[in-house]
Amino acid sequence: MTANFLSIAGMLLTAIGFIAWSRLQLGKVWLALLIGGGLWIVAVALKFAWAIPINVHVYTGLRTALGVSVGDAVFFLYVGLLTGVFECGLLYLAVRFIPWLNRFDSNRALALGYGFGAIEALVIGLAALIPTLMVLYMPGTVSPTVAANVKPLDWAIMPAATVERIGTIFVHGFTTYLIVYAVLARQIRWFWVAFLFKSAIDVVAVWGQLSFGLGSAAHIWTLEAIVVAFAVVSVWGIVIFRRRWAEVETGGTSSSHSGGIV
Repeated sequence: MTANFLSIAGMLLTAIGFIAWSRLQLGKVWLALLIGGGLWIVAVALKFAWAIPINVHVYTGLRTALGVSVGDAVFFLYVGLLTGVFECGLLYLAVRFIPWLNRFDSNRALALGYGFGAIEALVIGLAALIPTLMVLYMPGTVSPTVAANVKPLDWAIMPAATVERIGTIFVHGFTTYLIVYAVLARQIRWFWVAFLFKSAIDVVAVWGQLSFGLGSAAHIWTLEAIVVAFAVVSVWGIVIFRRRWAEVETGGTSSSHSGGIV
């Protein structure tokens, strides 16, 4: 089970590392990190409240109406759009209508997104750690279903969870930054870019779990390669929009309202 613990440690250290880096490089951003984490909790709670009673009916209904192949494809798209609606939508509403959030500077806007992603990594890491410890040290308290899901991890895929968490935190950072920028610059199109970008990576995740399959190292690393590609685009986007943000704050051309109003 050593590989299991290293995988879990990688997820937890990724979250802690992003938080520490944000504090060291972005300045006094503790509040932004905490708010980002809180918004993730609210967004995911709302998404689960919707998905748990409804998704199974959507899934069976789409398969019945459209057939297995097309129904599955539409279902993957639907689940991805739920992420856009609940995560990007909640962030937009919070930044748009809470005055002190839409006055965040560039560093705090970036920390908001890193906090959003870091709490996700912490929760996923702890969700894996707790049953693993229970199976090892308190096996009599664990149900057979939970025990069956806690298996020794293959060393070939041990780093995959850490790679995925690093990539997704960058995606959260970029999309959150875009949403705050959209409000600041009064250019609604950047909210929709964030919405579609984050929905797209969730479509890939759902496809990987339900259709592509994650039963082999090759399949897992194929999916992680896609996550890394999204992360690279996110890092590039953060660099570009940090420059655009500076232009907006100094009254440059990026502050034009040509993209629409928020």
